[in-house]
Amino acid sequence: MSRALPNGIMLLLALIVPPLLILGVALVLSLVPLPQALDRSRNLVAAVCAGMLGLIYIAGLAGYVLWSLLGYAQDADPAFTSLGLRAGAYGLFGRQYHGSVQGRATDVYYIPPHRLHAGTLEIYVQSTLQTRFTASRGRAVLGCEGCQPVPAGDPALAGLRIQAQDQAWAGRLLVDPAAGAALRRLMGDSGWRELYVQPGRLLLRQNARRAITPEAARQWFADLDAVAGAGESLAGAPAPSAAPPDASLSPGDLVTPIVVGILVIAGLPVACLCLGSVLWALISRAR
Repeated sequence: MSRALPNGIMLLLALIVPPLLILGVALVLSLVPLPQALDRSRNLVAAVCAGMLGLIYIAGLAGYVLWSLLGYAQDADPAFTSLGLRAGAYGLFGRQYHGSVQGRATDVYYIPPHRLHAGTLEIYVQSTLQTRFTASRGRAVLGCEGCQPVPAGDPALAGLRIQAQDQAWAGRLLVDPAAGAALRRLMGDSGWRELYVQPGRLLLRQNARRAITPEAARQWFADLDAVAGAGESLAGAPAPSAAPPDASLSPGDLVTPIVVGILVIAGLPVACLCLGSVLWALISRAR
């Protein structure tokens, strides 16, 4: 029984095989007999054919990458537009969503997964809290200024690294029934995931390897609202007033590094091949 090749091997073959085929075409055209009218310019014919095939290859590869990434990104639209959020383009291939969910201004930024890298999902939710708190499985990427470690208390959260500026408040938050259950759901999934409480907002950052469903999105927002609501109640902070999303919450536009890498890896050998063929043709004609 035959087995399908892994995605990584297929991608590697797609990057290596076409340039080799183009080189083979150039060599064949330079060696096989041609009509007398073209025989004196066989090297030039080989160079032109190699160059055209190389351009077609690069254009096709770029078109495939653009088409696939844009398609993956838009697959997430139903999960967030069903909650009333407005969808729009983000960076080169991502999507962004803005609006209000459960009375809290919300901003979502999504970079889709594609073969060699996991996608990234960032959900910002409005809060009136003015402190800092992080929960992560390792070192928090964004850090937590002025924070100190906080014991998890709940055995279900024992694998998390928790830090907070206000350790007493964080301790009460972790043992709050509603907030504790929400934290267990938010952080219980496998994969990289981080939760931040920052002045004026909550942020959930995670990998997005799987398709995002409307049910998962609703659960994330319900859990974030539970954490924010419990935290505000424990801190004596007022509930947030209904307000439009704050554009200042937007992180800088991201450029998917894998796309640049694919185009560079694929384009360099083809460009070198085309340049070499042209130089070979010019030198041959000069002789």
